[in-house]
Amino acid sequence: MQTNAKKMEHYRRRGREVLVDFDGTLCEFNYPDLGPPRKGALEFMWWLISKGLQPVVWSSRMSLDNGNLDDVRIAKLAIAAWLIEHEFPHVEIDAGRAGKRLALAYVDDRGVAADEDNDWADVRARITEIYDREEKRWEEYDDEKV
Repeated sequence: MQTNAKKMEHYRRRGREVLVDFDGTLCEFNYPDLGPPRKGALEFMWWLISKGLQPVVWSSRMSLDNGNLDDVRIAKLAIAAWLIEHEFPHVEIDAGRAGKRLALAYVDDRGVAADEDNDWADVRARITEIYDREEKRWEEYDDEKV
C-alpha cells in the first residue's frame, strides 16, 4: 500500500501531464482516416513543452471498443507515424486501457468543462454544440454513401 507521501508525489508528477486527444483536436476529424494537423496544434504541443508540461496523446482509436489488441497496436503505430510525419514533438501515446489517467488537464474536441467557472447551463450548451456537430458529420457521412 502506498503511503500518503508517495500518493502525493505521484499526483504531483501526473499533474504536469496534459492529455491531448488526437481526432478533432490535433488533427482535423477525418475518421477512419487520419486528417491533416489542425491549425495551431503543432505550436500548442511545443508550447506545452516550453511550459515544462508533458503532453500525452490519447485517442479513442485505441479503445478495445474499436477492436482487439492488434487493432489498438496498429492505431498507436499510425498515430506515432502521423506525429513524426507532421514534426510533432516526441511524446507518450497512451492507449488508455488503464482507465482515466490523472493529469493536469484534458484537451479534447468533445471536452466539456464542468467546474466552478461553468454553470450547468454552460455545460448543457457545450453538449448541445458537440451533439449538433456530430449529427452534421453523420448526415454528411450518410449523404456520401448514397
